[in-house]
Amino acid sequence: PSLFTINLMRSYKILALLEKLQLHNIILSLIPGSCTGLLQPLDVLINKLFKDMIRELTEETIFK
Repeated sequence: PSLFTINLMRSYKILALLEKLQLHNIILSLIPGSCTGLLQPLDVLINKLFKDMIRELTEETIFK
């Protein structure tokens, strides 16, 4: 079996998706809301800094 971990977004709670996962022997693990910082520290720290830098450079280029 494989493990598929997602957050509790409503779009994921689709019966067809759950059936497909089960068909392919994939175990679904749901992450409760507001736990991103605990479970995905890189997303909160490193990726955020990178995204902020890209946003700033993009805005500088567009609004010059």
